[in-house]
This record gives sequence, C-alpha cells and structure tokens, in this order.
Amino acid sequence: MTRSAFAKMWAKVTRAVSFHLTPHMLRHTYATTLYHAGVDLRTAQRLLGHSSIQMTADIYTHLEAEDALSAAGQIDQYLASLPVSEGKSSQKVVNFG
Repeated sequence: MTRSAFAKMWAKVTRAVSFHLTPHMLRHTYATTLYHAGVDLRTAQRLLGHSSIQMTADIYTHLEAEDALSAAGQIDQYLASLPVSEGKSSQKVVNFG
C-alpha cells in the first residue's frame, strides 16, 4: 500500500470514530483480541512480528481483572475434572469444594 493510499484510507477511519485513534493503537487492540480469542502467545508474537515473546506478553496484550477471574474459573473446572487417584502420584490435589 502506498503512503498516499494509506493516508486516504486512514482519513476515512478517523472520521468514522469519535475519539483519537492511531494505527499503533490498533496493534495493541489486535494483540489483546488474539489473547481473548485463545491464540497462544507464540502465535500472536509471529502474527505481530515481534522479535520477543516478552514484548507481546508485557507490552501489547492488555489484560483486565476479569481475565484473571476467567483463568481462576478455568483452573477450577480443570481440577474438578481430574479423577481421584489413590497414592500413585507424589503430587496431591486438594479439593476445597
């Protein structure tokens, strides 16, 4: 895409929204959307073109408090689905429910 074609397209985008928007803001939104869609960080890193997975995780993926609550719910579901085994493992699962 040429610079002038991008400028014309971006002018249409900015007229369509009622807030300040930059192209870079869309990269952050894309990264966060990938996370919410369940795309793993390694794939998101590649799609965003980052050289480091740390950059993708720490800078571009904006997580909220409800994301932590969702993770807690996923852990609860996983633990509830585990079969109870009799002493075959050195790791024990404690059921609080």
